Amino acid sequence: MESQSNNYLVSQKERIYFVVRLFFSLVIYLGLGFSLFNDVSSEIIPLNQVIATIIGLIILIFITYIIRNGAFIGLIKSFSVKITERQLPEIYQMTEKISNGLKIKKMPSVYLLQEGGLLNAFAKKYFNANYIVIYSDLLEAYYEGDKDAVEFVIAHEMGHIKRNHLWKDLLLAPSLFIPFLPMAYYRACELTCDNIGKYSNAKGAVNGLLVLASGKVLYRYLNVSEYLKQEYEDASFWRWLVEKTLTHPNLYKRLNNVFDGNIEASRKYVAPVKNSSKQTVPSSIKLSGMVETEKSEPAAESDHSRYWPE
Repeated sequence: MESQSNNYLVSQKERIYFVVRLFFSLVIYLGLGFSLFNDVSSEIIPLNQVIATIIGLIILIFITYIIRNGAFIGLIKSFSVKITERQLPEIYQMTEKISNGLKIKKMPSVYLLQEGGLLNAFAKKYFNANYIVIYSDLLEAYYEGDKDAVEFVIAHEMGHIKRNHLWKDLLLAPSLFIPFLPMAYYRACELTCDNIGKYSNAKGAVNGLLVLASGKVLYRYLNVSEYLKQEYEDASFWRWLVEKTLTHPNLYKRLNNVFDGNIEASRKYVAPVKNSSKQTVPSSIKLSGMVETEKSEPAAESDHSRYWPE
């Protein structure tokens, strides 16, 4: 179940895991405070020493934040191309349109980074400044005609800024010690950002994720229904376990999340190759605008509800 916010869907799991992480973080914060208060009350540690320790920790965290994130931003500015109204203006205008559509007060600074063939983008926050870095191989897809796919990916990254995920993670830092919980929260945030990407450009949602799965050229030749079947045919305990340690859901889940009857597939679809396998995608998965393979009953392996946690 998902909730509506500004015409895009917020993953219900993001809200739930945020509350759970906040609860554990507050418990840890209060536990530390209570411990220090007891030490002061019992005169184990003088009050002035406690205050000095707290101030010292705050200063240390603040300095670490400045140096670590400042150095990272410095690297971005040193080895990236800043996208402006006069530098790749098409990308600047697209980013500005997305930012305005999401009602972000200040448009993030956008940089182009060459990363040796990697297809990705990411968002970064440093105090009140926001940054979006787009890898060059992904951006090349824009100039090869896949504008919708690239817009979806950029809007996805803008979603992290819109939802304040970067600040929230700093607030929830104590809960990082709870096994599985932070990763589950991050995966839910990614689904929300996919929804935001779809809200900005629904036509690019499918292609944007397929580009990440197979590259800016080969994605055009993928049989989407066959790819979706992998979620059920390749299901195993080890795949499930590995996903629980990652910050992103597997791409099958992300694709199913944005793939519904309202999406107009803009990709050039290649006719599917006949497959003798009896396993197919469950009938609940709608392949709008694309050729569907012959359906049959899904295998029992498709039931993932027995696995914990989600």
